Amino acid sequence: MIWTVDRTSAFRMQTKLENPKNLLAATGIGMCERRLLAKLRELDTNVLKQRVGRHLTGSEADGLEARRKAIVKFFDEQIAQHGEAAVLYDPPPRG
Repeated sequence: MIWTVDRTSAFRMQTKLENPKNLLAATGIGMCERRLLAKLRELDTNVLKQRVGRHLTGSEADGLEARRKAIVKFFDEQIAQHGEAAVLYDPPPRG
């Protein structure tokens, strides 16, 4: 179930990342949870439109897809530059 409270930031029509530096950790290296990046890689326009398409305009879906691709590209570049161990992490177990 999807609850849309305030989607103005997440579902903009903008295709570029507003501030890619927000993806950098304090070390200056982009870091991302391993499972999150895997899920971002799996998500594509067809899945997006199937799951939330009725809640978004075409331009909003296109903007989200373009930014998703930019985020994946950013982390792929970080991995190529710094190595997977420096970029990807697994969160500690819960409990």
